[in-house]
Amino acid sequence: MKTLITLAILCISLAAQEGTPRVSVPLPVWKFGSLPQFSLAKHQFAIKNEGSGPLKISQVLPSCQCAAAVPAKNVLAPGEETTIDVSLDTKNFMGGLTKIVTVVCNDPRQPQVILTITGEVMAPYSVLPREVNLGRVGRAAPGDGGSFTVTITKGVEVHIKDVSCSNPMVDVQKDGELQPLPDGSQRQAFKVRLKDGAPVGLLRENITVLTDYGALQRTVITLAATIEGEVLITPSSFSMGRPKIGEGAEKPITVTKGGVAPMVLEAVEATPKEIFSASVHAVEEGRRWEVLVTVSKSAAKGYHRGTVLIRTNVLGEQQLRAFPYVYVVD
Repeated sequence: MKTLITLAILCISLAAQEGTPRVSVPLPVWKFGSLPQFSLAKHQFAIKNEGSGPLKISQVLPSCQCAAAVPAKNVLAPGEETTIDVSLDTKNFMGGLTKIVTVVCNDPRQPQVILTITGEVMAPYSVLPREVNLGRVGRAAPGDGGSFTVTITKGVEVHIKDVSCSNPMVDVQKDGELQPLPDGSQRQAFKVRLKDGAPVGLLRENITVLTDYGALQRTVITLAATIEGEVLITPSSFSMGRPKIGEGAEKPITVTKGGVAPMVLEAVEATPKEIFSASVHAVEEGRRWEVLVTVSKSAAKGYHRGTVLIRTNVLGEQQLRAFPYVYVVD
């Protein structure tokens, strides 16, 4: 019994000699303001022992794998101060951002300390709009074209090396010089035009913006247009409705020839043949035709999409297409 009492007194005496640690973080919140995406944010949080015993930092736990935190020292004597080095990779973030780092220590009153990292992650540059739609344009008169801009974020060093389109019939050029904006960013405008003689039909291509920004060198936007020639199909994409099995369906479309020279409509073919068929008769010889598209009465239940191929003698418009679709029900 005396031995147990002696040991208890000894433990109390040692605890009194060791004292009590008190963790203190003068600035537990770091506001980094605005940073470009793909950059590495770094900061040092000061941490101090204001107690009478040694402060032991046992763990430093970031809230996600995107951050790393390392204390310069794990044990602080009374009155001693150190730093916790924190780094944050912004590559997977955009917009407002808040992350925390939890410091676990032996302070009996505050065994966990929360360090907060907060700010806004911005794209180093942006390309808008992400789709340039030129609408319906004439093959021989492609119109004024469209435009897009590249905006470089304030404080970011980005140079535009090249802008190109996947289709050689599309011309992309700078529209003026690089312009400074009131918020400190910079903007370069580009003009997109179709060259004369582009093939008739739906156009969907990619425009690639190439920069020297290592982590985001390439941005791709979409270019869309419907190129019309002297031959106009109305409508070019259309629904055949919701006929019941065994009923079939019919819908007329119109083929019209503009310009001076008359046209010969050489053939009309609908596919898939087990679902769609087509017949044609001239409304005005050389100028206007009606194509009657038919859904077979034997068409199976469900959604079907087809193609009507129209062959003409017009240069550059020898093969034109229309697209019927139908949903056959019980």
